[in-house]
Amino acid sequence: MKTNLADLLYSLPSFTGLRGEEVTRIADCMVARSYERDEVITFEGQQAEGLYILLSGRVKMTKTTADGKEHILDILHSGQLFGGEVFLRLDTYTVTVEALTPVKVGFLHNSYLENLVRTIPEFAWELIVFFNGRLLKSYDQVLDLAANDTQTRMAGVLLKLGAEHGIETPEGIRMDLSLTHQELANLIGTSRETVTRILKTFKDKGAVKIDGRGIVIKEDKLAGLM
Repeated sequence: MKTNLADLLYSLPSFTGLRGEEVTRIADCMVARSYERDEVITFEGQQAEGLYILLSGRVKMTKTTADGKEHILDILHSGQLFGGEVFLRLDTYTVTVEALTPVKVGFLHNSYLENLVRTIPEFAWELIVFFNGRLLKSYDQVLDLAANDTQTRMAGVLLKLGAEHGIETPEGIRMDLSLTHQELANLIGTSRETVTRILKTFKDKGAVKIDGRGIVIKEDKLAGLM
């Protein structure tokens, strides 16, 4: 199992710069875990026990507002990390992470993490690069919410989801991701009814196609609506 875990890690972008023996060391410290769709992996406020590496599947990262509303911060795919609070020496997880599909993760407990970071500099660097990218992305999200109207935010999030989770087809970019209108609303900070109305507008203008398998994005037309 550890050999398979090391092979999986070595195939991920965050680990390709590490030597084989370094990846094996990290894998030897990890525990492989599986989760079903809709299963919660970490809860906001839960004791932060370790770092997670997403080996397969997709998850959503959310925070809950004071009035109980869910806001989706990001959707992660294989190769991405979460649980970075432990890297920042925080006692609790700051977000809830929930499986959107069946998921496999590698879990690295705190008791191993500090030693690995101190003794494998390239691993430490990859963690810094990844979580710095996450920070910069959060700045863009704040600016988007402050500066853009709802239709522009909706177009932007669809283009982003298409780029990160889409499949090229003759019709356009098919989102390889099943999200409800409410989840799309939680991504851009609006209501489900508003998302439904905007999607209808996009469909009428030929920027998206919606069928039983999900959403197909026409990138040029959608970008023109921003």
